[in-house]
Amino acid sequence: MTSHRAPHRHRLSLTLATLLGAAVVTLPAGGAAAAPAPPTGCSDVLVITARGTGEPADGGGLNGLVSAVRDGTSKTVAGYSLPYPATYDFFDSVAQGVSLLRAKVTEQARDCPRQQVVLAGYSQGAWVVGDALAGAGLGSSGSRVAAVVLFGDPRFNGSESFDAGSFSTGTNGVIPRSAGELAPYSSRTRSYCDAGDVVCQNGSSGDAHVGYGARKTAPAAKFVLGRLAAPLTAPAAPAEAAAPAEAAAPAAPVADQAAQPPSWLTLLQWLWNLFG
Repeated sequence: MTSHRAPHRHRLSLTLATLLGAAVVTLPAGGAAAAPAPPTGCSDVLVITARGTGEPADGGGLNGLVSAVRDGTSKTVAGYSLPYPATYDFFDSVAQGVSLLRAKVTEQARDCPRQQVVLAGYSQGAWVVGDALAGAGLGSSGSRVAAVVLFGDPRFNGSESFDAGSFSTGTNGVIPRSAGELAPYSSRTRSYCDAGDVVCQNGSSGDAHVGYGARKTAPAAKFVLGRLAAPLTAPAAPAEAAAPAEAAAPAAPVADQAAQPPSWLTLLQWLWNLFG
C-alpha cells in the first residue's frame, strides 16, 4: 500500500518555509558578526543566538542585539551563533538546535562558572530557545541564564506575563506552547510579537514578522542590560500540585509533556484554518 504521509509532510514544509523563511532577505543584519570571547579566558557575558530559517550561520539579524549589548556595558561580551541547521525540515532542525543549545549552556556553566549567559532566538530560533528551556531542560545550568529574548516565536502564547509588543492578548502563534511552560524563566524573559505577525499571531502580515531587527533590538537590549545588572539566581521552581487523595499510577510529569514538540496534526489544522 502506498503511503501518502510523505507528500503531506513535503507540502507542509514548503508552506511553513514561506512563512518562517521570509526573513532571509528582509531582516536587517543590524551589526557586524559577534566577536569571539577574549583569548585570555571567559568573557563576562556570552550571548548565544539562534537564527531564523535560512539565515546566515554567523547569526543573521540577531547580531545587532549582540552589538547593542556589547556597546551598553563595561563587561566583556562575546557572541556565539548556535550552529544548528535552521532548515525547512523544521522538527529535525529544531531538535538538533535544542540538543546543541542545552549542551552549550552546560559546557559554559562548567568551564566559565561566573559567566552570565543570554539566550536570543528569532522565528525558528525562538522555537529552539523556548523548547530548550521547557521541561527543566537546562537543569542546574539554567542558573547561568541571565536573560532570554524571543522574536516572532511560532510557539508564542499570548497570555504570558513576559510577552511584549503590539500583539493581541490571548492570540497565539501557529503552534503555541502551553501557558506556564517557561514559568521558571518568566522574570528573565521577553517574548516580542507584533500585531498581524503571520507566525507568532497566526496573522496575515509577513512584514510584521521580518521587522523585529529594526523595531525591537533597542528595547530588547535595554531589557538584557537590566538583567545583566542583577545577580544570577536559579530559575524559579514550578508550583507543586496537591497530592492525590488516593494512590494511583503516576501521570507523566508536566515538564516532560511540555518538552514534546508540536505534532504534524497541529500544523495541518493551522494550515486548514489559514487556507481552507
